[in-house]
Amino acid sequence: MKKLFLYTLLFFWCCVVSNNANAVVKKHAGTGEIHLSKKIIDEYFHYITRPLNELPLVFFISEDKKNFYSVIINNDGGGYAGSGTISKKKIKCERKLKQTCYLFSNIRYIVWDNGINPFDAKVSKLNRKISKQDLILKLTKLGFILNEEQQALKKKKVAKDKKQAKEKAAKEKAAKEKKLADEKAAKDKKLAEEKAAKDKKLAEEKAAKDKKQEELDKKLSLIPEDTDLTKAQNFLNEVKNFISLYPEEFDIIKVSEFFIKTKPILDGNLDFKLIEDLDLFKKYVKSSEKFIAYHQDIEKKKIKLKLDKINNLYSDIEQNIKIIKGFLGSKPDSIYLEEWLNNYKNAKLIINDPSSYNQLLVLYEDLEKIIAKKNEVDTVILEANDTIEILKAHLKVHLLTDLAPSLIEQVKLLEEAVKKEKAKDIVVANKAAKEFIYKSIEEPKLKEAEKKKLAEEK
Repeated sequence: MKKLFLYTLLFFWCCVVSNNANAVVKKHAGTGEIHLSKKIIDEYFHYITRPLNELPLVFFISEDKKNFYSVIINNDGGGYAGSGTISKKKIKCERKLKQTCYLFSNIRYIVWDNGINPFDAKVSKLNRKISKQDLILKLTKLGFILNEEQQALKKKKVAKDKKQAKEKAAKEKAAKEKKLADEKAAKDKKLAEEKAAKDKKLAEEKAAKDKKQEELDKKLSLIPEDTDLTKAQNFLNEVKNFISLYPEEFDIIKVSEFFIKTKPILDGNLDFKLIEDLDLFKKYVKSSEKFIAYHQDIEKKKIKLKLDKINNLYSDIEQNIKIIKGFLGSKPDSIYLEEWLNNYKNAKLIINDPSSYNQLLVLYEDLEKIIAKKNEVDTVILEANDTIEILKAHLKVHLLTDLAPSLIEQVKLLEEAVKKEKAKDIVVANKAAKEFIYKSIEEPKLKEAEKKKLAEEK
């Protein structure tokens, strides 16, 4: 019976202790590592060791862990501070300290969770009569104060962290500087490449433009320039036409005097005195911007006409060269093959570097003759082949008659003429073959038909 009573008493005591531990409110309690300063340790000691008539209610520590805020009330025998009380006092703490506050101790029960504090009443709860030395030992054991060895290690760690942070900062700075340098180098390279590409493009465009201008100048140079007399006559006619369009642009008296002085030029004369008068006349009319624009427009039109003329001739020659090249592929067994090949090569040489417009004109005419000759031969050969087919058709009919040898002979003569590709000979042979067909075959048939018709009518 006594044993049962002891067990019951022990169980009840454990429940009470447990309930007391669980009754501690930890709302807004701080977390993480914290090492209390001497000032906070002194104030916390003062907070804990209040006389019996005073109750240390809550002890807060600021977010930067450098300041504190404590509340002490009259001891009325109450228990731990509740959630509402903690929240109200926390607001007051934050107003006073101007930063977030975290609960360190609820009455004398340390609620800060630093990973070492076990939240056990035997360890975490402090006695009002604790000495300063015992408090320091307790806080050290709970990890809230560093001993000399830990302080040394902390200093060492802090020094190491500072060094690593400094090295890291140096590396980051070097990396950043390198990145900036690389980016600048890449940007400079890109700009240089873009500039080089732009310069290359401009150079290519200029080269193409220069080449085009060179080709243009070369083409224009192929057409002979007008004589001095022709140029002078053209100028006078140009001024005459301009005045008819813009009669108010010049002083008509002055212009008339110039026309009288230079009239012999229109009649085909051009001496030293007339050249001087003409130069004065040119100087006078060129004082007008409107005439200069008119003259430039005419010159542009003249250049265009010249270019059209030379370009059309180039186009015609290139087309003829293409046709003759086609002859080489389509008639490789022609007797004219060598002639076509030589003319093709010669035409390619001339058109690539002509010496004059007349040379191109002669070349065009020569190629036209070759093409015309080829077309003529093709035409008479076509007609001759038709006649050959007619002869062969008659040969089938008269194969066993006296006409057969003559028909065969006509076929051979005509085929031989076609083979020689002489238009004149082919025409003669074709004419002879057609006359033979008429006299030997068609005419007798007509006579026989006429005779039969007369007999039937009689």
